[in-house]
Amino acid sequence: MKYFIFSVLLFGTLYINAQENIEVKMSELAIDSLMQPAFVVEIPQADDKTAIKMWEDQLVPKNLLSTFKKLPSMEKEDKGKWQINGIVIDEICPDTLTVFTRITSLKDRISFAALFKTPAGFIGSNENNQMEQRTSAYLRSYAVQVYKEAVQKELDDLEKELKKMENNYSGYDKDNRKLERKSTEGESALKTMNASVETSTSVLTEEQMKEKQKEIKKEEKALKKYTNQMDRNSDKQKKLSKEIKNQEEEIKATKEKLRNIK
Repeated sequence: MKYFIFSVLLFGTLYINAQENIEVKMSELAIDSLMQPAFVVEIPQADDKTAIKMWEDQLVPKNLLSTFKKLPSMEKEDKGKWQINGIVIDEICPDTLTVFTRITSLKDRISFAALFKTPAGFIGSNENNQMEQRTSAYLRSYAVQVYKEAVQKELDDLEKELKKMENNYSGYDKDNRKLERKSTEGESALKTMNASVETSTSVLTEEQMKEKQKEIKKEEKALKKYTNQMDRNSDKQKKLSKEIKNQEEEIKATKEKLRNIK
C-alpha cells in the first residue's frame, strides 16, 4: 500500500513537472544598434514559419472588407527577423505601433521575441506597468494559441498514423479470410484428388499415376503456403496490436496535454 501511494505521488510529481509553463519575460535586444526592451516567450513544439504566419494574422485581422483595403504586412528584414508598421492593437493601447519580431529556433521550441514601438518610445522603456502587463498578456495569449496549434498538429498526425495502423490490421484480417477460403477449397480439392487416386489405382497407368501425385503435391504445397501466410499475418497482427495500444496511449496523453494548455 505504501508503495502504491509512493507511485501515485511520484507520477503526480512527474505529471506536474511535464506541464509546459508559457511565461513572457522581459529582455533587451538591439534595434538600430540600440538595446531596447523586448517581450520574450518560449513556445514548445512551434516552428518559425507557423509562428510568424499566426502572428501576422493576429496583428492584422482579416475579414471580407480586407480585400478592398491595403493592410500593413509583415516585412522580413533578415533570417528570423521581421517588422510591421502602422498597426493598432486595441488590447495594448490606442497608439499606432511598429512591431519588431525576432524568432530563434531551439531544439524542441522557439524563442519568440517582440518589441513594440509607440510614438513615445518602446513599451517597457518607460514606467508604465499597466501597458507592460497588457502587452505581456497579449503576447502570452498568442503564444498559447501557437502552442495549441502545434499540439493539435501532433495529435492529428498521431490519429492519422493510428488510422493507418488500424487499416493495416483490418487488411490482415481480410487477407486471412481470403486465405482461409482458399485453404478450405484446397483441402476439399485435395480430398477429392486422393479419393480419385485410391479408387482408380487399378486403371491408371504409371504415367497417369505420376501426374496425379504431382497434382496432389502441388495442392499440398499451396495449402502449406496459405497456412504459413496466415501465421505470418497473425504474427504481424499481434505486433501491430501492441503498437496500436501504444499509439492510443500516446494520443490520450497528447489530448490531455492539449486540454492543459492555458
